[in-house]
Amino acid sequence: MADWWPSEEEYTPGINKQKWLEMLKNTEIFDLDSLAIMKRMLDYGGSAACKELSQKYGKTVAFYNFGSVKLAKRILKETNCSLFPNEKTGKSRLWPILYQGADKKTDNLFIWRLRNELWEALEEMDLSNIPLYSELAEESSIEADDLTEWWPSEEEYTPDIDKQKWLEMLRNPDIFNLDSLVIMKRILDYGGAATCKQLSQKYGEHDAFYYYGSVNLGIRIHKETNCSVLSKGKEAKKILSILYQSKYPDKKRSGFLIWKLRSDLKKTLEAIDLSNIPLYSQKDANGTSENDDLLPLYTEANFLEDVFISKESYNTLKKLLERKKNVILTGPPGVGKTYAAKRLAFSIMGLKDEGRVKMVQFHQSYSYEDFVMGYRPNAKGGFDLVEGPFYQFCKQAADDADRQYFFIIDEINRGNLSKIFGELLMLIEGDKRGRSFSIDLL
Repeated sequence: MADWWPSEEEYTPGINKQKWLEMLKNTEIFDLDSLAIMKRMLDYGGSAACKELSQKYGKTVAFYNFGSVKLAKRILKETNCSLFPNEKTGKSRLWPILYQGADKKTDNLFIWRLRNELWEALEEMDLSNIPLYSELAEESSIEADDLTEWWPSEEEYTPDIDKQKWLEMLRNPDIFNLDSLVIMKRILDYGGAATCKQLSQKYGEHDAFYYYGSVNLGIRIHKETNCSVLSKGKEAKKILSILYQSKYPDKKRSGFLIWKLRSDLKKTLEAIDLSNIPLYSQKDANGTSENDDLLPLYTEANFLEDVFISKESYNTLKKLLERKKNVILTGPPGVGKTYAAKRLAFSIMGLKDEGRVKMVQFHQSYSYEDFVMGYRPNAKGGFDLVEGPFYQFCKQAADDADRQYFFIIDEINRGNLSKIFGELLMLIEGDKRGRSFSIDLL
């Protein structure tokens, strides 16, 4: 293990334990995702690679990587703390606000370690209501003494939001974004009450989509209305009660909690037109979207929110890709290159259309026969000519020439490009495509 970098002598953000504690209690800075990252880092011993956290606790590598960078950005805005400069690019790094880093040479990973003052502040925080494992988020974040009846009752608690205010917020995309409306429509279609597991099994998306989507929506509503919240209980439970009442499916208090839409919210949802909101995840058996009108929009603003990159760099990258027809993203393992590439494609298409984005991963044994086309043995003892993913995707794009398609190659440096692309290697260049550059195969 190399020395932790940057050292205390080289850089410190100058944030003391008291200030960390103050920010940790501020949900606009340390949101639920941020606290989940912090709790998992602490549980891992205070230092870990994003990949290690992903493998042990769930969520993608990008969740920890970009989640940490976005958190550091909010801390910078709050404190105006100093930044550590990147000598190669001249730009400042954000992650050292939270961590020191080191290479783990045995696994070729880059590890982050919590800064001492932040570490000490976290150890003083009660993080018992923050899910340690993402798969257990629903069960570990919501607990009540007795949830065999709908809880909290109308007598115990109501957020005091009338139908008119719900209607106003439902029309505000900064509060009810597309994901929020999808969740609402699916619960409504299920009869107004369902568990995250039931919604996932019937309509698609992971359980966490419904859980975290509801929590984040509740936070936005509370910020907008300053509505009352439950006086006791865990934070996530208080927030979710703005939207739902809940109970266990049986008296044994086993299984997943059922959420029931609050009556005023349900009546408002029934009164508005949700016909343009997708009820089911819009993919067929081949992963192709059925109807662009039902797909989530994905804009430049969405990209800049999801990926830590400046608007100027995004515009440069977009123009390069549109002109050259291909770009190569480089960087250390686990920094989110594939994550960024996919969202770059979505932002250019303007839609989150998985059916027009294909990804493969190269490795040392990958060949032209795997990638483009080749003979494969069949059950009869002979051979069949089998189309590879690149050939199939090109045919799909050719049949839909009015729309853009994107092919992403992960780990391109691990493959033998001349062996994989063969005669197609020249066609990688955008100005060498078309029939005039066709090559006869001998």
